[in-house]
Order: sequence, then C-alpha cells, then structure tokens
Amino acid sequence: MEKENRLFIKRYSNIHDIDKYMIEAIPEHIRARFIEYRRNWAKTSEMNELTDFPLEIAFDVLDGCNLSCDICTRSHNRGTMKKLDLNLYKAIIDEVSKHSLASITYGMEGEPTLNPNLTEMIRYATLKGAMDIRVGTNGQNLTPEETVQLVKA
Repeated sequence: MEKENRLFIKRYSNIHDIDKYMIEAIPEHIRARFIEYRRNWAKTSEMNELTDFPLEIAFDVLDGCNLSCDICTRSHNRGTMKKLDLNLYKAIIDEVSKHSLASITYGMEGEPTLNPNLTEMIRYATLKGAMDIRVGTNGQNLTPEETVQLVKA
C-alpha cells in the first residue's frame, strides 16, 4: 500500500502539460461541462464578461492555523480553531449545486486539513458536481495516506 501511495502521489506531482492532463483526467461524462467552465473562467478572468452565478466558491472550513508564518495574515492570530459545521456546509453545497457550481477552494486564511471532515466535504462537493477543487494547505498535517484520500475525493 505504501508503494502504491508513493506512486499515486508522484503521478499527480510531475505534470508538465497541466491543461492536457486536466482534460484527460476529467471523466468523459463531464468533460464537455468542464471545458465550458474553463472557457468561462478565461473570459471572466479578463473582466470582460460576467456569468449568471459565480464560477467558484471559497471556504475556510476552519478558523485557524497550526503555524504562525510571518508572511501570513494569521501570523499574530491563530484564530478560534472553530470548524465549519458539516450540516451547514452540505446545505451550502446543496444550494450552489442548483447553479452548476464547478469550482471550490478550501483554505483562504485557515488551515483546512485541521478540519477532520475535509475529505468528506470534498467528496460531497464532487458528488454534487464540483469539478475543479483546490486545497490551500501548509501540508504539515498530511500523511501520504491522507493525501491519497484527498486526491481520490
């Protein structure tokens, strides 16, 4: 299992042509929707067009961090360490999925891996149609096994 985990992680960290990889990695049944989402992302990034609903939502699933990095806004305030309630999170995802939300970022000012429900949250969002998921983490809490579970989610 450990060798399989290392190979799995290595596969996802040595990508030279990320656009080609992303398209090939997307299951065929959602590929057209993903490509359209990326086209909309490019258009809105130029600030020339708006979409009817945001293309992305960002969550701080935990108000806090385990580090005090000088370059971070959390350097002098580690936060309350309060976790986003899983039921509230699911209700938000249920609502935004009605609008075909494609992208979610976890961890803007908090360390998302400190929330023990993170993998379940990502899995739920994926089941509800999220296709482009980012986790901003310092990586201090991730074991190889947890990393594999997050990628699979």
